[in-house]
Amino acid sequence: MTNKSKNTVALSTHTTILLETLGSMIKAARIERHLSQAQLGERVGVSRYTITLKRRQQKGRTG
Repeated sequence: MTNKSKNTVALSTHTTILLETLGSMIKAARIERHLSQAQLGERVGVSRYTITLKRRQQKGRTG
């Protein structure tokens, strides 16, 4: 698989699992607080698109 981004680093399996766990925890907290992705993005200073894109990339990841 070719990675098109110039600024990427291969992550260890352990790091990948930790990041996926963190993402799941953030999502759970967002849902518990009844926040939309747009509201979360506004609070952390990124667009809803950025949050959606990162979630889609995480879901599309294999291995």
